[in-house]
Amino acid sequence: MSTINTRWILPMNNTRWIFPVFAVSGGLIALALRLIQNLTGFESSTGLPVRGNVAAICLAVALAVICVLLGVSAFALLPKQTPVFPFRTDKRLLWGLPTAGAFVLILSGLADMAQGLSGNTAQPAFEDETAMALWEVQNAGLGSGMQILCGILTILSAAGLLWCMGICTGKRKGRGLPLLIIPVGMVIRLVGVYRMDSINPVLEDYAVQIIALALLTLAFYHLSAFAFEAGHLRRFAFYAGMTVVFCICSLADAAVCVSFPLMYAGGAMSILGFLLLVLETSSAPPESAESL
Repeated sequence: MSTINTRWILPMNNTRWIFPVFAVSGGLIALALRLIQNLTGFESSTGLPVRGNVAAICLAVALAVICVLLGVSAFALLPKQTPVFPFRTDKRLLWGLPTAGAFVLILSGLADMAQGLSGNTAQPAFEDETAMALWEVQNAGLGSGMQILCGILTILSAAGLLWCMGICTGKRKGRGLPLLIIPVGMVIRLVGVYRMDSINPVLEDYAVQIIALALLTLAFYHLSAFAFEAGHLRRFAFYAGMTVVFCICSLADAAVCVSFPLMYAGGAMSILGFLLLVLETSSAPPESAESL
């Protein structure tokens, strides 16, 4: 009988791998509830939220429960020790998800740059006439310069992820310094998007997306900490899990620019991929995770 090449098998024989599976499952549940809320939870004429909408209530409760369960499971299922950077594994399939996520982020950055250069920048779509009039007075769009800057930073962030993976696979030497550009870029994008959306009187329209961007910033910040021997496995796992949940949920919202869903999808794929790598490194013997 021929032997199975274990280098291509995902390591799902440990209870800690329940954590990322739970995060993805929670994100899909939140996505379904958000889709139902978008269909039934807002008035068609004004765009204002419908009081007592069942989907909206269920979504809020589900997100709160998922947050608590992710926090508890991070401390209950994951070890205390911090994995050593660079992350090493011989499970080749584990490199596929963060690599794909990085290329999706590149597409998001290119879309931002293309829209910024065309002058047709991302703008909020209000159904409420008063809110739209107020937006036109304040000109609270993302802005050509801001959108081009966000696109450039997103591409640099993706390049930093690919560079980091090159270090982890042994193809490059060095430290994970390029990872620092990612939380910086996310903060700038968060400020720009919040400025664009904050004029909207309907908080339910954009709250999920703003939280998703904030969690992306925190998750990439804690990921970069591993490169400076300051990482914390449980903390990173919690923020990564919540990031996956909110990014998947944000895919249900109408996008003002094609770069927005690409950002959420690429960010979720990258963070989930690195979470799997960190979990694999933490479960491997110390000698298999030596730094260069």
